[in-house]
Amino acid sequence: MATFVGSNAEFHHFIGPRIRNAVNLFARKGRLSRKGVCEHCNQPNLVLDSAHVTGRGRRHFIDQVLARYTSAGTVRCLMEDVEKEIILAHGDATDAFKFLCKPCHREYDKNTDNYPVNVPASNQAITPHQSDNYRLKLKFNPSNEVDFLAALIEHKTARITMTMQDGSVDTRIWHAGNFGPTSNLRGNLSSGYFRNWRDRGIVEGLIEIVYPR
Repeated sequence: MATFVGSNAEFHHFIGPRIRNAVNLFARKGRLSRKGVCEHCNQPNLVLDSAHVTGRGRRHFIDQVLARYTSAGTVRCLMEDVEKEIILAHGDATDAFKFLCKPCHREYDKNTDNYPVNVPASNQAITPHQSDNYRLKLKFNPSNEVDFLAALIEHKTARITMTMQDGSVDTRIWHAGNFGPTSNLRGNLSSGYFRNWRDRGIVEGLIEIVYPR
């Protein structure tokens, strides 16, 4: 059985396509059960897509499982076992996906507030994605971003705490050795640690400078 050893980002890059295919196969039965009728517009005889429910996308489930196999920033796992765990984490396909025609899928991705979100009862109390005010909140320590940037350039290390929709937290250490005065702080975060934040179910991020003792 093959073993994966690498970073979270490397897992998504190299193993992610395999997981995507496995997830699509898992969703196939639920998609076919719609018999070509879009879950939103109810038009018949359509080719349907399997759209992950917002906030509970494929990356969300992958990261949730990988967290159990991550130590000091390195993921070490048996790929076959992790693939099975990611599929199991989806639960019932009708809870994890919406089966939509391509136009409705595009609209769903652009504006989920127009669509009812189908989530298990145990998660219904935590639905910030249903609000127009659902925006990723980033907090810095030091709170002034100019001061934060100066401290990051000097000390090169920050602690990133990501709060998820279900109340859990994911903490990472950011080694910013290449960060400089002209670097884009928020752009770097949004393309790195907070990439696809909505799909992963992140609602808030706290980024704190790690000072040497």
